[in-house]
Amino acid sequence: KAHQDSDGTYGAPRITAELRDEGGPAVNHKRVARIMRTIGLEGVRLRRRHRTTVADQAASRAPDLIGRDFTAAKVNRKYVGDITYLPVSGAKPLYLATVIDLASRRLGHRRPHADGTRHRRPDGG
Repeated sequence: KAHQDSDGTYGAPRITAELRDEGGPAVNHKRVARIMRTIGLEGVRLRRRHRTTVADQAASRAPDLIGRDFTAAKVNRKYVGDITYLPVSGAKPLYLATVIDLASRRLGHRRPHADGTRHRRPDGG
């Protein structure tokens, strides 16, 4: 039932946890896996996450220019940025770079890009 309720995604570990949570019979994951095998049920394996950053151990750390102080009294004084990896179904992943003004908390600039290896300034340069 747990396998069916999950649209066929639950495997032995999740079904075992669900049985335990709902007061079902006390069984371990190996028994659940064996029963699933005999009746032909299989859980869905999650895809491996893409590693987007490989840290260079020899590289020096970037300086903390804002000193971990994420507040600003005036607009256009402090900006922070981030790059996010967005998986796209049936296509290459998309990378989204954003820049935020800390005083207004408004998005200063964003640029989706299909190639996360290119470095670009927010002004497009």
